[in-house]
Amino acid sequence: MSETKDRLVLIVEDAVELAQISQITLNRIGLKTFHAVNGQRALEFLSENTPDLMLLDIGLPGMN
Repeated sequence: MSETKDRLVLIVEDAVELAQISQITLNRIGLKTFHAVNGQRALEFLSENTPDLMLLDIGLPGMN
C-alpha cells in the first residue's frame, strides 16, 4: 500500500451519496480524497492543490 500513501484523488460530484461511496472505497485502498460538490469548489481546490487523479461528474449544475 505504500505506493498509494500520498496519492490524492479529487472527486467532483453533486450526488453526495455517490461521492461518499467513492471516498470510502478509495480511502480503504490508502488514497487520500477530497470531495467538491460543484465546479466552483473544485476550481478553488485546484488553485492550491494538484491531485493525482480527478473523478469528474460532467453534468454538474451551473457548470459542465
